[in-house]
Amino acid sequence: MTMEAKAKSLADLAAAHVHFKETV
Repeated sequence: MTMEAKAKSLADLAAAHVHFKETV
């Protein structure tokens, strides 16, 4: 996995985590 792809997936995970916390 490229660093760029890894960074994007990490950013997506972080965004999903924040969204989940705001929802709950």
